[in-house]
Amino acid sequence: MTPNLFYVMAFFVFWLILGCFGLGVVRGIRRRVYWVSVVCGSLMLFQLWFGLLIGFTPGAAAYEAYCNREWMYRETGELFGERFDLGYPRIAYNSERGLFNGDGSSIEVYDIPDSLIAFINDPPEYLMTSFPKKPEYLTDWKQVHWKQTATLNAQDLEAMSYSILVSGSKKEVQVAQELLQASITEPGNYIAYCYNMNGSEIWDVDFNLISPSRKVFIWTNRNM
Repeated sequence: MTPNLFYVMAFFVFWLILGCFGLGVVRGIRRRVYWVSVVCGSLMLFQLWFGLLIGFTPGAAAYEAYCNREWMYRETGELFGERFDLGYPRIAYNSERGLFNGDGSSIEVYDIPDSLIAFINDPPEYLMTSFPKKPEYLTDWKQVHWKQTATLNAQDLEAMSYSILVSGSKKEVQVAQELLQASITEPGNYIAYCYNMNGSEIWDVDFNLISPSRKVFIWTNRNM
C-alpha cells in the first residue's frame, strides 16, 4: 500500500462515519447506525494504528523516534546498571532487516549527559564485571563487559571492525564509523560488546563505546 492510497482510504472511512451519524439523526435509526459507526470507527482506528507502525500515518516518524528513545532509556539500565536519558541520537542509521532472522546493520551516535560522564569517570566496581547484561535470548552469544580502551586486544578490534561494516552509503554513516574508529584508540574511553561466533570468525555483534572526553555513546549492531 502506498502512502497516497492509505490517505484515500482513511479519508473515505472518516466520511463514512460522519455519513452514518448524519443518517441516524435524519431517519432516527440510531441503534443500527450506532453499531455501523462502531465498526467503521474501529476499522479507522486500526488503520491509523497500523499506519503509525509502518510509517504512513502523519506523525509516524516522531512516534518511532519517541519509542526508540524510551527503548534506549530502558536499555541503559542493562548497559550500565543505572538508567540514563540519552535523548535522541545525533546520528541514526538502520538498514533493512531480514523478516525472520533480523539480518542487517545499525549504527547510532548519542550526545551523553553530564550525569553519565560523571558515572563513567568514576565507575562502580560492578560495571567492569557484570555489565552490560547479556539478553537472555542470546543463548549462544558471548559477553565482554566494560573495559578501558587502553586494554584492547585483537578480538576487540575484530569485533569493532566487523560491527561497522554497515551497508549504508549516507555520509552520516561514514561520520559515525570514523568517530568509532578514532575513539577506540583514545585512552580514557570504554568498550563493551556481545558477539556470536561462526567457526573461528565473529558473525554477529552488538558493540558499544562510550567516550567521556568526546561526550558520545556509540552503539552498533550487525547480524548476518
